[in-house]
Amino acid sequence: MILPCVTAGNGNKFQPIPTIDFNFEIKTSNFDRSPAIVKKRVRKIINSPVTPEVDRCVGNETEKYLVFLCTGYGQCGGWGDRQEGLVFAYVLSRLLNRCFKIFMPQPCKLSKFYQPNKVQWDPKNEHYDQPTKNNTLDASNFRLKDLNDLYPQTFVYFRGYEDLYERFVTNPHYIKQIEEWNGIRDIQDRFFWSWNQLMKPSASFLSKVENIVGGNFLKRKGVDVLTQSPPKAPLCDVSNSTLICAHVRIGKNPNVPKDDVFSSVKLADIPVLFEFMSSKDTTGNAMFFVATDYVNLRIQAYNYFRGRVLDFGAKIVHTDRPAHDDDQCGGFEDALVDQFLLSLCDVLVLCRSGFSRMAFYMRNSIDPVYIFEHGVVILYEE
Repeated sequence: MILPCVTAGNGNKFQPIPTIDFNFEIKTSNFDRSPAIVKKRVRKIINSPVTPEVDRCVGNETEKYLVFLCTGYGQCGGWGDRQEGLVFAYVLSRLLNRCFKIFMPQPCKLSKFYQPNKVQWDPKNEHYDQPTKNNTLDASNFRLKDLNDLYPQTFVYFRGYEDLYERFVTNPHYIKQIEEWNGIRDIQDRFFWSWNQLMKPSASFLSKVENIVGGNFLKRKGVDVLTQSPPKAPLCDVSNSTLICAHVRIGKNPNVPKDDVFSSVKLADIPVLFEFMSSKDTTGNAMFFVATDYVNLRIQAYNYFRGRVLDFGAKIVHTDRPAHDDDQCGGFEDALVDQFLLSLCDVLVLCRSGFSRMAFYMRNSIDPVYIFEHGVVILYEE
């Protein structure tokens, strides 16, 4: 369902969320591993003094590889977990001086939406060994062992969905190198540097984003776009507007019934979030964007902001736990669009979700970042 994007006056009356019978058992979960504190930072790590050398592999027979591996459903976590794991794996590949590849066939090829930027991570003609216990890295060895001695194979695999960099800081085989790489000591800096080494939006993906918000907005945010000729009118022209955004993960709900329960955001607290977002519209011309896993919340945002809401009709699909009849590839693309837009927002409100956190790490901005949990919105700074 796509709700029309218009520029009516600012609304401030909250429409009550209907009572819904979920009809499923509620179980507790520790699935959320996001940090409690979100920092305000300046994104300038690309020009930092010391970062690892870029992967310059050309694919000859003498080279060795580290492959980030994510196969099958129910094994890799959501998109935020996968991002954190693959970014760590890339840094690890530089530490081990191995070529880096990403093998993640589900829900569809990542290269449809993000293509290699400075690193050729997309598997092409390489003949890969099958992953086994013997050539798959064991994280328990990260603190003490020389991993290239322990895993001498041409193809070594990494299955992991969190940042494990701190396990290397006392490893005697890598401590000197770790100390020299002062530009990526912080997890945010590691992610931002790595993501920009690895990823650039594909032309089709960027075209979809441009059709939603317009090329002028993307140019204002420093995104290189191939302007269509003649330019196509976007769904919502954000070029001269402040874009105020929030990511709201509800967790297990009728749209994602296989997800875990997410306790830090409750439907009853949503008015607090919407009132906060409205208060940030100091010029009276803002557009509002709410990325969420619950379509009813998008409708509530439309009702509250009286049409000044950006909604492109995103499909809601859990990346790692799709329902049988989901459009899995289309849902994955829409999730990536959601996150890309969040990374460009003028005002960004996160929730305690890895998807939120990675959107924050992707942005190159000194604008404040806020977090919404337990009924309050708070600014976090270092």
